[in-house]
Amino acid sequence: MKRSKELMQNQALLVNFTRGQYERAVARSKQHPDRSGDPQSITRGRGLITGCLGEIIVEDYLEHVRACDDDEREMKDKYNFDVLLQDGTTLEVKSKGHGVSDCPSFYDCSVSAINPRQKADYYVFVRIHGRRIKGSYGFDHSQSSKAWICGIKAKEEMIKPERLMKRGTVIRNSSNFDYVAKSSCYQIKISELEALRKDFGEKIDLMTSGQLEFETDSSKFVDSFENEFFFVQDREEQFSGFYKG
Repeated sequence: MKRSKELMQNQALLVNFTRGQYERAVARSKQHPDRSGDPQSITRGRGLITGCLGEIIVEDYLEHVRACDDDEREMKDKYNFDVLLQDGTTLEVKSKGHGVSDCPSFYDCSVSAINPRQKADYYVFVRIHGRRIKGSYGFDHSQSSKAWICGIKAKEEMIKPERLMKRGTVIRNSSNFDYVAKSSCYQIKISELEALRKDFGEKIDLMTSGQLEFETDSSKFVDSFENEFFFVQDREEQFSGFYKG
């Protein structure tokens, strides 16, 4: 029974990143402001490559990306989300450096409480293997190729009071060591996430797929309880009604 329950829980997906993806992350990180003196940055800017590499891993994994940080976007959009999908869904990718060779489902993922107002629809969590940089909380990924897409969570399900861990809170981490939270954040275990599908964000033509049909019978239009109405003008012809199905 215990084994069956474990199989039902979300598991981090192991992916291998390439040297090319790492070099793209280094180049992208150079486009960001220097945060080495930023007191709100736990890694003092050394997490930039980790963050950029996580974004690239997710972008390359998904099949329906419309725009990412390499594309021309307004700065307010780049501040609010990392990836725009074809159906309009927005993703914010949260990446962590990772010093061990596996990624069990009881590990935590987090979102900083400093800025929970980003206008992304979902958070995607990634852990990336690397070597801890001495004297900092940053990681060097140049000699590694292993990462995990931990899963996805809707923003409204992530930013909840019960998930908030305040700065200074002492907790026992996954390695049974007492850990003091360095900043306030919202926490969730990998097992509580949903798996990120490769086709997530696909834009589906509901008419072509047969999921919606045009209804032109005016009596049905008037008597219908449907609230999804349409009006289409094609040159000199006009059609109106509601979506059926």
